Amino acid sequence: PPPPPPPPPPPRRPNDLLAAFAVCAAFAARADNYWKGVDGEDLATPANWSDEALPTGATGYFNGRSEHGTDYTATLSADTSLYQLIWGGSGTAAKSTVIDLCGHTLSLTSTTVRPVRIEKEGQSITVTNGVLSFSSETAWLLGSNQTLTFGEGVVFNGNAALHAAGTTPGTGSRIVARDGAKVNGRLIFSQYQSEGEILATGEGTVVDFNNAGALVIGEQLSSSNNTYLIEKGASFVDATSVEIGYTSTSGSTSVGKGNRIAVESGSTLFTKDWDKSGSGGVTLGKANVEGGNEIFVGDGSTFASRTIIVHGTGNSISLSNGTFKVVKYTISAGSAFRLSGSSPKLYQTGQNGFSLGAGCTFAFDIPAGGYAVRDGYANAAPCDFIPGGAVTVPEDTQLSINAAEYAKAGGGTVPLMAFRGAQAITFSQTLLDRWNAELAAQNCSVAWDSANRQLTCTVKANSGLIIFFR
Repeated sequence: PPPPPPPPPPPRRPNDLLAAFAVCAAFAARADNYWKGVDGEDLATPANWSDEALPTGATGYFNGRSEHGTDYTATLSADTSLYQLIWGGSGTAAKSTVIDLCGHTLSLTSTTVRPVRIEKEGQSITVTNGVLSFSSETAWLLGSNQTLTFGEGVVFNGNAALHAAGTTPGTGSRIVARDGAKVNGRLIFSQYQSEGEILATGEGTVVDFNNAGALVIGEQLSSSNNTYLIEKGASFVDATSVEIGYTSTSGSTSVGKGNRIAVESGSTLFTKDWDKSGSGGVTLGKANVEGGNEIFVGDGSTFASRTIIVHGTGNSISLSNGTFKVVKYTISAGSAFRLSGSSPKLYQTGQNGFSLGAGCTFAFDIPAGGYAVRDGYANAAPCDFIPGGAVTVPEDTQLSINAAEYAKAGGGTVPLMAFRGAQAITFSQTLLDRWNAELAAQNCSVAWDSANRQLTCTVKANSGLIIFFR
């Protein structure tokens, strides 16, 4: 006879149902793999992750739970590939994390989401001593009051941006490349960061854009008062263009203000193929917008660009013993050039034109010893132009001269602008007369030396009268 049918299963108790739901929920939550290592432990050790496996196919969370809220260093024992790293999560976040790659390569493989994200305000992340690479071109994002540092011995292959998630404005964040770090990719300000800083500092530190995109500061109104500082021998190379307080949107007045690029203390910023004719270079300001954006070059540093296009008003290029080299000038109304120190140099190579807008200002702060001839240049004039076409200086061009220290030292005659080449140069007598009338109170005057093709300034020595009373 056939065997009897099996008995029916006992009815499932409510607690069993809850347990089953809990198991399902646990599997659903395993998309995040949390770091549980303590200070000094290894990223490449599976036991240091909550899944007991490396986050090669899921997000790796740092500081995602309260027990990991202390500052620490994570190390790397071998070349390793992970999917994505996020600092933040639902728990307490460490204020400072150091990723010491220990001479190895950490590759992040995500191409559909940002390889790295920092979620918590006030966090500081430092990467040192190895190679960090992304395959995605999507930027590593910072939001508000966060610091990302590429330190000694690190090579970074990827993009990093001061921004915030979505369109939420961020403020006060920093990206730092220091102590010989090599950054192969873009360090940029996105359009929603304000009061941020990108700093490249130290001999051997190089930020190489690899001809990929532009350094953009101030594309939107909320992107204001940011600073890009290159100092102490660091170099910035091969950006196709540099845009400060500018947007390509036609008619837009929603652009950032008060943004600044500073190249100081023996550093360099070169845009791609700066010494060749063609497109690409620096765009400063937006047409019909009061910007207050500035490029500053000081202390033996050099900023070189194929073009400089200045839009809007209130924008300036300031040199203090620094050099700004460019092939082509297109300067709009209301721009200002400010030159100080013994050897500032505003230099145009002459392969293209020189176009000066209405109402621009040239401001010279003449030092006590006058101007010195810089190595590699033919004269001591702070403005050294080799225009590719005829130049007529507009009648409303403004001239400001501070010669107090030079007058105290005895005065004399110094060149302000020199024009080389065969192109015709015109300073109208009306313009020269107006300048001299305005400069009379300062005991100095200017003249156009047609033989030497120079605009010169003569400063009278200070004379004093001493009266003795008895």
